[in-house]
Amino acid sequence: MAPIDSSGKSIILSVKGEQAGTGCLTSVVSIVLPLEVEVKDHVAFLEYLSQREGFSENTRLAYSADLKQFADFLQRQGVEDVVLVRPEHVLYFYLELQERGYSPATISRKLASLRSFYRFLGQRLDRDFSDLFTFGGPPVPKRKPRAADGKLLDALVELALSKGTPLGLRDGAMVSLLSWSGIHVGELVALNVEDLDLERRVVRVRRAERAKEMWVSQATADLLGEYLARGRPFLAVDDAQPALFLNQKGGRLTRQGLWVVLKSYASRLGVELCPLWLRRGRGHER
Repeated sequence: MAPIDSSGKSIILSVKGEQAGTGCLTSVVSIVLPLEVEVKDHVAFLEYLSQREGFSENTRLAYSADLKQFADFLQRQGVEDVVLVRPEHVLYFYLELQERGYSPATISRKLASLRSFYRFLGQRLDRDFSDLFTFGGPPVPKRKPRAADGKLLDALVELALSKGTPLGLRDGAMVSLLSWSGIHVGELVALNVEDLDLERRVVRVRRAERAKEMWVSQATADLLGEYLARGRPFLAVDDAQPALFLNQKGGRLTRQGLWVVLKSYASRLGVELCPLWLRRGRGHER
């Protein structure tokens, strides 16, 4: 149960997440909610966000930080309860963000954070807070997504395979799968062996309460098959372990572990690398 503050009038909702870009788990913010909000446990809002497609750990961290910034703003405005917020408070917050030099994209995300939170709060209190967001946000210029080129992807795979080890086979398969399928990093490390259908060249990805099949290239299917035959058996220490990608101790590889692996290869090649670039790498060649 979420703790009650010293006034006895509010519930403190603690939000935790990963520090952006590092994978480090950190407590981000405690949000004060009115006591009548029936929060079953301290991760209620995070659970609400996780049910929405596309909300990664880093995105939830960003939303949590945005709410903390809004809470600080409300405190300076003398607003002691989130349900007492009026449309002009949100407008003044928006104008303050503009004055502080935030980009249109960042401002739009911060407003989206607030909309998401007040939808959550409205469901809890059976109230409509939509009138808080009657003004339009800033126009956001469209940018072409950055992607890793084919030569870099080939170099990453070849560097991994050149190790001639089970871990090298694993890493080559992961890089190829990331670049061909467009799978999210969190979804990749959550894959189980049973999610592969190499004959059909598809990977079954679980998103929220549903599953989606993603197509992969023949080269990726071959690398996955090679890893299953000559890599994973040497990493597995428990036959009951369902995870597809294993770490050196035979457990499921984590997001943090994958990031360390990618940074290691990027460092050896003398380049900067981001998992998001890999996801956009070869989708256009499908």
